Amino acid sequence: MFAQQTKTEKGKTVSRESLILDCLIEDDANILCKKDENMGGIFFISYNALCESLKQQVFENIILEKHGIKGQRILKILHTKQKLDEKAITAFTLMSVTDVRQKLVELFNDGFEVPRSGDRAPSRTFFFWYINYNKCYEAILQNYYYRTLANIHQVRFEQESGAARLLDKKRKGSCTQNN
Repeated sequence: MFAQQTKTEKGKTVSRESLILDCLIEDDANILCKKDENMGGIFFISYNALCESLKQQVFENIILEKHGIKGQRILKILHTKQKLDEKAITAFTLMSVTDVRQKLVELFNDGFEVPRSGDRAPSRTFFFWYINYNKCYEAILQNYYYRTLANIHQVRFEQESGAARLLDKKRKGSCTQNN
């Protein structure tokens, strides 16, 4: 199959595949990287960046399912802006103060810690909210993945024990018919 050629603004002819690769290189996830310029370049996939991107997408999907679009909006703002106080979160998310407080408390109570980074007197202290993704990933593993595995093992054990009783009955029935 021949590569399709397209002309750029500068009059150069570039293959369609190289344009696609250039778009993937410029992506914010930094999954595809270009190492060398010789003979069109050497491309490689950064598996660490790929794994982090996948973990973050799974985490955002869980937040969307459990806390809705408002929770996901707060999460994305905290991810891009790092540490913010409640007023800044309300300004960036375009939500009311009560909604922001409610969602932050819900996220905190579900183990998706969005902790405050100060422990001084509340009246004289600014509190900043941030996301520790490693703790969030651990909470996902504990709350969802490990529980699901335990349920699967329990159902499998019950199915196997029921099947073992059936096989024993069948074996006993075939033995009595042979005698």
